[in-house]
Amino acid sequence: MPEKSSLHFSSPVRRFSVDREAGQMSDVALLTSGRDAKGHGFYIDERTIETALEVIVENGGKLQAKICHDNFEEWWLEIDRLMEMPGWFESISKGSIDGEAALISGRFSFYETFLRDHSSEASLLLEMAEKTPDLFGLSIEPWGYAVFVALDGTEYSQKPEDVELRYEGMPAFRVTDLRAAAFVSDPAANSGLFAQLSSFFGKKRSKGVDALSRLIPALENFSAPSAGNTNQNQTDMIEQLKKKFGDDEARLSRALLLHANNPKDSIEEIEKKLKAQDEAENLKAITEERDTLKTEKTALEEQLKTANTEKEDLQKKYDDLKDSGFTGGLNTGTAGSGVPTVNPFAEGSVNLTEQIRLKKENPTLAATLEAQAKGLPAPAPEKKDA
Repeated sequence: MPEKSSLHFSSPVRRFSVDREAGQMSDVALLTSGRDAKGHGFYIDERTIETALEVIVENGGKLQAKICHDNFEEWWLEIDRLMEMPGWFESISKGSIDGEAALISGRFSFYETFLRDHSSEASLLLEMAEKTPDLFGLSIEPWGYAVFVALDGTEYSQKPEDVELRYEGMPAFRVTDLRAAAFVSDPAANSGLFAQLSSFFGKKRSKGVDALSRLIPALENFSAPSAGNTNQNQTDMIEQLKKKFGDDEARLSRALLLHANNPKDSIEEIEKKLKAQDEAENLKAITEERDTLKTEKTALEEQLKTANTEKEDLQKKYDDLKDSGFTGGLNTGTAGSGVPTVNPFAEGSVNLTEQIRLKKENPTLAATLEAQAKGLPAPAPEKKDA
């Protein structure tokens, strides 16, 4: 007879003691073997506990604590909930509860800041653990793979032919990473679909259309018969979604994600949520475009203001020049072209070298500047012979 046991990623908070004054719990069972994880299709055996402990030790011996699991949408969008971590588990070891291997945390402690800023939540959690431990529990968040275990302990990545297996043929779970455990109101109520998909994709999620080719098989794999459990409704729903949205891969991907997060939603409800998402995205795009136009308008107004200021400055310089008949001090952009920017004949800016150069190279300009400096009208231009 194969050894009979079952997997559960969650465990009721049973074996522990509570110190409310210190804000701590001791001897907390994080994971026990011999429990059925509804919807997961995996089995936790003693080796599952051992691989979990190995990666915890490798990662520093501690686990983050969360108030509850991220939902599928937050997981898919990689929304960071770091600031919602109330504390941590430490002194973790392999123990035994009711004859089954278990992963035990010697101590859970709140962060001092969490105790200070969320004292009511912390107090309630400790009171629940002390008075009604059976009404909530802990659920670990593992990453890993499944193996089929033969009676002699040999592990297979694929189900072997003609080999008698342990656990009535159910694959056992091997942990490759484990960094958090969540306090949950019902450890048996975690979504098997969410766990299946998060394990499938791993920590680095591919988003959008490029993930579709992997998302659909993952959903179908969840829906397929596993360990004596069938879910024909899931299979039918996936087929309906593919038929409804198959012409638009991006929309189908979003519909499948909505279904993954809320498996009980009907096609009509999913369609409504898609429409709401579209409207929200359109509104966001319109708002962003409006904000961009506002920014551009402000920039153009500043440019116009600057141009008007420059125009006023130039007009003032022109008016001053017109009134005085003197171009000295007016930079017309002709520097370097042979035309002086300062009148070399004017009082206060006399430049004999420049006077000689102008009289030699441009006698007409020299005569005009000299007349301006003396306050005389410019000489008439010389007539050229026909």
